[in-house]
Amino acid sequence: MARAKSKTVAAQPKSVAVRPGTAVALPGSWREKATLSIAKGKEQSAKLPAASGNFLSFRNGAISLGGAKMENPLPLVLLAYTYERSYFSKPYQPDVAATPDCFSFDGEAPHAEAKVPQSDRCKGCRFDDFGSAANGKGKGCKEGGKFAAIAADALDSPEKIKSAQIIVGRLSVMNSKSFRNYVGYFEEKNVPVWAGVSVLTVVPDSASQYAASFESVVADLSDADLDAIAARVDEADKVLLMPPPDMEEAKPAAKTGAPARRRKF
Repeated sequence: MARAKSKTVAAQPKSVAVRPGTAVALPGSWREKATLSIAKGKEQSAKLPAASGNFLSFRNGAISLGGAKMENPLPLVLLAYTYERSYFSKPYQPDVAATPDCFSFDGEAPHAEAKVPQSDRCKGCRFDDFGSAANGKGKGCKEGGKFAAIAADALDSPEKIKSAQIIVGRLSVMNSKSFRNYVGYFEEKNVPVWAGVSVLTVVPDSASQYAASFESVVADLSDADLDAIAARVDEADKVLLMPPPDMEEAKPAAKTGAPARRRKF
């Protein structure tokens, strides 16, 4: 069967122009420092979790990544998925990124890095009660799911699979129910969901803003392909369990009245 493919749209880093030359990296020169800096950077970047901030957006029933529109339907290889609870004290604003006051990945207790834990345990928390939401409907603490995946066009070769960007999608409680049924099929068959391609379709929905569905597609995968995919699963698990970034700390510092310095570029 033909291999499923997808085109991933992602922001590309700006290129850096370097003038060719044959100058020797003299001790103490910027060239020597650059060589040491690059080597150190490679060593440290290898320790960082990959693709921690690559979240898909399903706003208005469309799929986007970093503001770039993606294919819809979007073929993916689902690597891992997890449960998630989150409570926000401030009203939802679609154009404002926010960090939950309290969150949990196990549904038992707030995460150790939750900014403002609302209770010692999830069960018994006032925001776990129906009617505790700001609009008086549902729970104030929202339950949902997250998945980590790579675009299916990485299946062109094991090398592409190894270097493919891991992207993350958050599913609302309504969409998590259908997702549970989808992955449950693979669990019943004792087959990993990453052994094939999962095609994600997102459409607008008046009740829940968007509706997401998944369809399984058989892919022509070799043992080398599956070995490369399996090697990314642990990485995907770590990405899913990373605490959300503090958006308050991420805000740029306020501009001062100091005059701008002259730049060389």
